[in-house]
Amino acid sequence: MLEILSAIKNNNVNKIPTSSEQCYSTYIDQVQKVIRTYYKYNKTPAELTISYEDLLNADNKGRWWIVGSAWKGDEQKNNNNLQKKDMYDKKLLDMAKKYRMNTDTRKNIFCILFTAEDYLDAFNKLVRLGLKGLQQEEIVSVLIHCLLVYKVYNPFFAYVAQQLCQSNRKYQAFFKKSINVRLEEIDNLKKNQIPILASFLAKMLRNHSLPITILKNVDWGSLNKLMVSFVRQTLIKVLQDSDEEETTNIFLKASKNPTLQFFREGLTLFLSHFLIKNASKDISDKKLELLTNRVKVAQAALNRC
Repeated sequence: MLEILSAIKNNNVNKIPTSSEQCYSTYIDQVQKVIRTYYKYNKTPAELTISYEDLLNADNKGRWWIVGSAWKGDEQKNNNNLQKKDMYDKKLLDMAKKYRMNTDTRKNIFCILFTAEDYLDAFNKLVRLGLKGLQQEEIVSVLIHCLLVYKVYNPFFAYVAQQLCQSNRKYQAFFKKSINVRLEEIDNLKKNQIPILASFLAKMLRNHSLPITILKNVDWGSLNKLMVSFVRQTLIKVLQDSDEEETTNIFLKASKNPTLQFFREGLTLFLSHFLIKNASKDISDKKLELLTNRVKVAQAALNRC
């Protein structure tokens, strides 16, 4: 267009297009020139390097993408860490150190479990830690450790564990692993820790947070006294505190699966020998009658085709 105006001004007829097609062609050529020039220096389209969250939090964290602007994120993070350290009493932190809570993650989990108002408060605070992957397994490790620190069984930990398993199936696998590790090292457990762990597992079985197949690694052919005591206490608590329907549902989870045949046979024999025959010396006739009934229900569920 500028060339046409210049030609008219200079009275240069040869440079004035004679048709609309020529005008259009000239315009297209100019546009193509502009495009080629742009892509010559900009081979890839420019992208924004800021997130939507950065834009929303610009007033709090600063507009870091503008040259000369301040960034407040690290300062805020450091303040949060200071607040967390100040939240807990020195005695509690010393106790965490005593029980080898040697990382910030383990210390936070430990302190939450010992300062929570109730199991729901503990669960919510644990979730708000925002842990992922193997860090979530640390919750289970610390919880079991705290459970066994007490001289007697504290049901608080089973309720927290139940909430965790209901919130994410990963926790079920983590608890299976942690408990099986303890059973493999059962000789290292203190005398009072065996009934505590048995009560915890019984509660987890009854609320369906863990399946009865957690005992599938038990070697029924070579049980030592400690393992017999643990399995016996666990099963007695499960059977005495469950009605017939609950008992069926618990033990039915090990039925039908052909790979669990040895487990079913071993558990069936254990129920008959170690629960019924040996229990007659320790409990009243009424409780023995109830236990005998529940054992029959459990065995029927285990061997259901």
